[in-house]
Amino acid sequence: DIVWSDMKEEWWFLTYKVQMFFQAVENHYGYSYEYILKTDDDSYVGLDVMNIIVNTRQPDYYGFCGVSPVIRDPESKYYVPLEIFPHPFYPNYAEGMGYVISNQFNQ
Repeated sequence: DIVWSDMKEEWWFLTYKVQMFFQAVENHYGYSYEYILKTDDDSYVGLDVMNIIVNTRQPDYYGFCGVSPVIRDPESKYYVPLEIFPHPFYPNYAEGMGYVISNQFNQ
């Protein structure tokens, strides 16, 4: 199945779109799935290869994880003061054109 959202395609909406994706999966499937794939609409996914990976490795997460420094510039819209988050880097997070998440990982 495909989850499609009719919204403006802008970088500023990325967090909202990912959140909406997970909400749609939960509303439609609950937790009755083995894996979900979140990917960009302009990405090609080799489903045959992806199927081999999830059936042989059985990963909880398959994709790229990024690490970013915390923005300390008060002029930035992404500014986070030390009192809110005292670490120099955010924890690893899912990043890139897409990723696969297991049911167990998502719960």
